[in-house]
Amino acid sequence: MSPVINHSLLKAAQSKAVIARYLGDGRMWQEAQ
Repeated sequence: MSPVINHSLLKAAQSKAVIARYLGDGRMWQEAQ
């Protein structure tokens, strides 16, 4: 696997984690209201 593909996969995984965390925080925030 080339380093470029590896790097973009890592970035995609990181952004998915960030999005999932935002969605999770938003859901908890709505439930707390």
